Amino acid sequence: GAAAPPAPGARDRKEVSAQPFRRPLRIHMKKKGRVSMKKVVSLFLAMTMLLCLTACGTNGANSAASGSGDDTKPVVCKIATVLSEESPCHKALLYFCDRVEELAPDRVEFQLYPNSQLFSSEREMAEGELLGTIQGAIISENIINSVDPYPMIEMGNTPFLIRSAEAEYAMLDEFYADEVEAGMLERGFTNLSYFIVGGVDIGNQVKDVVTPDDIKGLKIRSWEAEGPSVLLNAVGANPMIMAFGEVYTALQQGMIDGVITSDFQFNAQSFTDIVKHVTSLHVFYNYQALTFSKDWVQSLPEDLQQVFYQAGQEATQNCRTEITPETLANTYKTMEAAGVKVTYLTQEQKMVWYDAVSSSWDSFREKIGPEVFDRGVEFMQDYDYE
Repeated sequence: GAAAPPAPGARDRKEVSAQPFRRPLRIHMKKKGRVSMKKVVSLFLAMTMLLCLTACGTNGANSAASGSGDDTKPVVCKIATVLSEESPCHKALLYFCDRVEELAPDRVEFQLYPNSQLFSSEREMAEGELLGTIQGAIISENIINSVDPYPMIEMGNTPFLIRSAEAEYAMLDEFYADEVEAGMLERGFTNLSYFIVGGVDIGNQVKDVVTPDDIKGLKIRSWEAEGPSVLLNAVGANPMIMAFGEVYTALQQGMIDGVITSDFQFNAQSFTDIVKHVTSLHVFYNYQALTFSKDWVQSLPEDLQQVFYQAGQEATQNCRTEITPETLANTYKTMEAAGVKVTYLTQEQKMVWYDAVSSSWDSFREKIGPEVFDRGVEFMQDYDYE
């Protein structure tokens, strides 16, 4: 069976039209007017001369430009997310776009679609990448599993396995990113960045939640993953699977009582307008991946591919060292300033939740794969959380 899980630590809408992120092509239309025959003849002669010159230089130009494409026209890159523009992950995406622009000026036109503008769910975004509707998306760790079964990426949804954002970053560095990427490529995707910001908490608009008994019977929105459903079922809540873009309205209309999501999302998505009780549980830490269609990335000129890879690595590091620490320092302060009662669990109180789900580890081990799962458990047991 699975090794004993480490004890958990005590703590750990507005819609906007998408705009090209950097230097969109501007087509200047001249005013209509009468064109003289003289101008037509002059234009014809000029075009004839241009075609002759082009034909004469074809061989040399082809040799020089092999594999480089048309450098005068930016590549259009559409990236969709369910996240608001206030999300720390969206800020990390902007950093990525900035770095691509700095490394390859005027060669890429990013068109960003936050706030579920194109798709209401991350699963639809992943499917859109494969269909070529979009080129990239920010999606949660496990979403590919709902598109093309890939249970190995459920590590971050194993209850209380990972207990800090930095711990998951370290596990990605150590071995997990290589394992994840191998399977992503087989399924037609490539992850260029990993954004890990906060732990997963439970919020509701009914009452303070301290013990599992407090949440019994409440309708709590969950995402498409085994981990949150296992937790909610174990404590007697009613998990409601729902696209992230529909959560705010569902809360507003009373269709659900609460939501289980990363702590920073309560602020970024304005859930704090309605949810006034949040329990600092940090039961999961899972990454948001900046993922692209593998075929699309490989269709880029080789030098531009390298720019994307470099920008992706730098965006991960920027999120890890700048965005995540700043967000962690302010998440609960921002909630409380919005009138939310944050319940901080003691070690003893959190152990009650832990005991409710610890038996699920055998199931996760079987689905993820014993070799990878055991390596993750060993890594987390040895990790220095101080």
